[in-house]
Amino acid sequence: MPYCLWCREAYSPAASWGTLFSVSLEERFCQICEERFQAIEGEALCMICGRDLRLLDERYVENRMCSDCVRWEKDGWKDVLQKNRSPFLYNEFMKEVMTAFKFRSDAILAQGFKETLQQYYRIHFPDSVIVPIPLSHERLNDRGFNQSEHLACLLEKPIQPVLVRRLHEEKQSKKSRKERVMPRSNPFEVKADEEIKERLEGQSVLLIDDIYTTGATLRLASKALQPLKPKSVSALTLARGW
Repeated sequence: MPYCLWCREAYSPAASWGTLFSVSLEERFCQICEERFQAIEGEALCMICGRDLRLLDERYVENRMCSDCVRWEKDGWKDVLQKNRSPFLYNEFMKEVMTAFKFRSDAILAQGFKETLQQYYRIHFPDSVIVPIPLSHERLNDRGFNQSEHLACLLEKPIQPVLVRRLHEEKQSKKSRKERVMPRSNPFEVKADEEIKERLEGQSVLLIDDIYTTGATLRLASKALQPLKPKSVSALTLARGW
């Protein structure tokens, strides 16, 4: 009998042909813990960032876009990031799980999102080239692993780690909203590799990150990829801030 990745209680998985003949079951969250995550569902989503527009006052919605994305476009970032989609809201339970995943080296927790992320890839971003958001050398040494690359591996598709983060910055959680939205310079650049352009030119590129907050990180990464002439750049993030 499998055990929940979070509460460690034993649970009985739903019966299926897969569970009937499988020798070992992949670890996942039990039904009780899964219900604590808040899924982003329905079609009333911001066409760019995937925000649930039903959670916003109608004053902050314009042409199927949230006010944040409207502001990004007015500030000259139109068409830099085609769209982002996130399966879950960054509610209190997701925050607990992500804290354990990122800061307590409990990387196995990501396994519980594997099926959902693969489904989102198939539905929203089929055949896209996968590029994880990189960490700075300092952050990678401190944390021991890149959470975005770990999530990207769950898609079980080839990964192109073509970006590097040349600037080490203060953690996003310690920055003000203004500092997160308007960084002084782009911390991302493309690796000095002649073959990289061939891999991305004319392709639909999919950035992978853990949380969408202001959208600054994804837009800056998208901007850094523009010289490679991709067909488009989108993003798949595990959770979306409110």
